[in-house]
Amino acid sequence: MYPQLRSEIGQGAAAAGGVHAAHVLDGEVGHGYGFFNGVEFEVRFGGAGLVDRRPSIDPPAFPGLVYRADGLVHTTPTRAEPVFSGYDYTLVDRVFPQTPLYTRQFGHRIAPRIHELLGRTVTAGMPVDIGRGCVKFAADDACSFCSIHPGQLWRNQLTPAQAWAAIEAAWNAGYDYHYLTADELPLTFAQLLTGMAAETPAWWSALSEDERPLLVGYGRADGIADPRKTALLTSLGVRQIMIGMDAGAATSLAAMNKPVGGRRRNVLAEAEKLYELNSQAITVARDHGMLIRAGFVVGHIGMTRALLTENLERILALITEGGKHGVFSAIDAEVLSPQPGARDYTYLTTPDAARQAAAKLGLTVADEATLAVVSARWAHQDVVMREDAMRDYTLALMPEITFDDLAQARATIRSHAKACGVVIGE
Repeated sequence: MYPQLRSEIGQGAAAAGGVHAAHVLDGEVGHGYGFFNGVEFEVRFGGAGLVDRRPSIDPPAFPGLVYRADGLVHTTPTRAEPVFSGYDYTLVDRVFPQTPLYTRQFGHRIAPRIHELLGRTVTAGMPVDIGRGCVKFAADDACSFCSIHPGQLWRNQLTPAQAWAAIEAAWNAGYDYHYLTADELPLTFAQLLTGMAAETPAWWSALSEDERPLLVGYGRADGIADPRKTALLTSLGVRQIMIGMDAGAATSLAAMNKPVGGRRRNVLAEAEKLYELNSQAITVARDHGMLIRAGFVVGHIGMTRALLTENLERILALITEGGKHGVFSAIDAEVLSPQPGARDYTYLTTPDAARQAAAKLGLTVADEATLAVVSARWAHQDVVMREDAMRDYTLALMPEITFDDLAQARATIRSHAKACGVVIGE
């Protein structure tokens, strides 16, 4: 299939794409011709310089293809395909010597921190693809800032034996720090992880704990707060987990659509419980020798000055706790960035959706005139300038506060983390 696409598009074709870009095509940015799901596919953006060659292909023959015909956007139905795992690591430096650049940065930032906190020596990192998906995708209920659209396949994974083979291949290629690519591990891939624990291969068992590759992944706090799930992860060599704790106030977690479950009866109660689980996850991670890299997002639809203050207080408390126990390996803190495909971008471009979302939580957005001006500015943008979008999101959807207020809160979070001995990013 791939060679056929390449031959029909042409070797010199400009490429852009993926699932995210396919959603962008669907009316939000919308000047492209088509994207092939999983393979970059040529598209013409109005005035942006990519050429529209419109190859002569039969769209229904390519599952996942999003294309325009008769002035409408069409999607060829997807079909289940196995997660690709046949990576050839010799290709990494085939065209350009990338390894020296990556390993130098890795040795400067990540390796010393891992040795400091875990006493482990790691030398080179590599993503390892064992599964894709998130428990939030099952009900099409992604967090407000998430721009991933899984389509009809919200979770896809290797078999336990294939997952171990993928880890072994990366290990044999010289990589001892593996980024497991699943969007969320403990809640979404419990069956895969349990199967891997039951089918531990001989090569892994023959290595001491310190000799094995160190695995890192993504997880939700409500997964890590469960000691059984965390014990399962650490038994498989996962010693660092990245958690989007994101906010402190219950209203803010609800505004970001963080709680799990599309049929929640009391979203604020669930959000408050999630904050408590953020704290509990720190304790459970400490007890199991797992590190957490925590992410925090500053701002959301309808945020008020009082909510900003409450978030700051609760976020700082989490960082104090994580730093005191030596659990936080690093934190990331950033002002909310509305990305095409995410609910937050829909709020930016669709005033009615913004008003309805804010009203559900008793919050407000800017006046009608401001919403109209901002939505018109972003409704048909081909290129989204990140900080410009952040500023307009604040103007339209957080009328009580300014972008500078959010930037100052971000600076306060980062400064507090440093004071607690926690690094910013890795």
